Amino acid sequence: METFVLLLLVAAIARFWAIDFCLPTLVCRPDEEAVAAITTGFFARDFHPHFFDWPPLFMYAVTLALLPYAKYMKFTGVLRSEYRFLQSISANPTPIVFTARLLSALAGTATVGVLYAVADRLSGRTTARMAALFLALSYLHARDSHFGVTDVTAT
Repeated sequence: METFVLLLLVAAIARFWAIDFCLPTLVCRPDEEAVAAITTGFFARDFHPHFFDWPPLFMYAVTLALLPYAKYMKFTGVLRSEYRFLQSISANPTPIVFTARLLSALAGTATVGVLYAVADRLSGRTTARMAALFLALSYLHARDSHFGVTDVTAT
């Protein structure tokens, strides 16, 4: 069990390390702009994504994850209404991009745990440990977990 927790910790460190890089600038990964635009549309009560190049479930998940932030901003008086929140995220979509990155990093870390469980059931504990370690340290998987796009969450 402690090996499993250690592998998840390694995966989480690789995915959450410097997750806020390049913010508030949004030119690091152009695809994040599309996710931010669709999520902003959802806050404007247009729940049709009008974009099906990627599965829209991730954009809905980002919207749901942002709801507590929106309610907090309204409750504390920082923004007086939902319309002001919509204006705020339209002008500066950094909260959307950061939330999308957090969800992507969480999904990437969870993928390591799922792989461990599947490999343990199919091939044994040693194979599960090696497979989870390889995925936890996989450059491409860890890099794509840093971006708030659908690549890792689709896994």
